[in-house]
Amino acid sequence: QYHGSDTAIVLCNESLLLPMLHCLPQSIGDVNITMGYPLTQTPVYNLLLQIVLLHCDGCQRKTDEAGNGVACSYRSKFSLPILQNHYIGRICPKAKDLAKQLQESRLFVQDEDFFRGDELMDCIFRGVNNVPQLGCLLLDVIRLLANAASELNTASDAVSEPMSRISADAGISTTSPPEGRPFS
Repeated sequence: QYHGSDTAIVLCNESLLLPMLHCLPQSIGDVNITMGYPLTQTPVYNLLLQIVLLHCDGCQRKTDEAGNGVACSYRSKFSLPILQNHYIGRICPKAKDLAKQLQESRLFVQDEDFFRGDELMDCIFRGVNNVPQLGCLLLDVIRLLANAASELNTASDAVSEPMSRISADAGISTTSPPEGRPFS
């Protein structure tokens, strides 16, 4: 009879955690991991990084005479990886069609209207003018992902639990984006 409470595995390198977890037999059941898992190695971090790059490097802002940002166009090089992201594809069925249209059109830049029509896409591809607004956009994306994960009822999914904890945080409001230094 196997008793997991009698066994400890000590890893000398934290990057070995995922391979070790994938090698554990299912008969072991729940395990207690007493080390932190680097956020930078998670798929959610990769998605958020892609969104930051989209808004910092992949967005061409259009302004009115007063210099206010009124619309954005997004470079395909930055928008396509977001549309092809696993989480986006699971939550937003429209993303796969948009990615296909983007590839077939062979255009380097698409207006923000191309991405409209879905709550998640509207959130990701809304124009931001400064860093605080980008932070609010990222929080809104995390909330939408968390709500969608709980709706999909994917308790076995790796993001379900952490995303549910994030969505439960009601202390952060992003209804009106803060003012800040504009992007250059």
